[in-house]
Amino acid sequence: MNLIELKSVGNVIDENGVTYPMLVDGGHDIFAGVHVNDIENEEWFDALSLEDIDVIEEVLGNPTDKLLDATEADYLEMKAELHYESNYTGFDSFLEKNLIA
Repeated sequence: MNLIELKSVGNVIDENGVTYPMLVDGGHDIFAGVHVNDIENEEWFDALSLEDIDVIEEVLGNPTDKLLDATEADYLEMKAELHYESNYTGFDSFLEKNLIA
């Protein structure tokens, strides 16, 4: 069985799309396998890194709705962070704009 690590969620995935929890010793729990399409924990999908999303899409051949939602959430979060950073002028700039001359 060929397994690929999904480090962001502490799982491995096989060529059929079944995920298994990784164990501390580097192995995986073969008795706790769950297909990606059967995972109902939204936090699991939210925790996926973009690299791991690419791995799952490659294994499945196409993205699931849950992966698309996770990717959209990552995009929106990243966009919000960029917006915040671009609007931040710093305390010095605030003082310059608001000091009474």
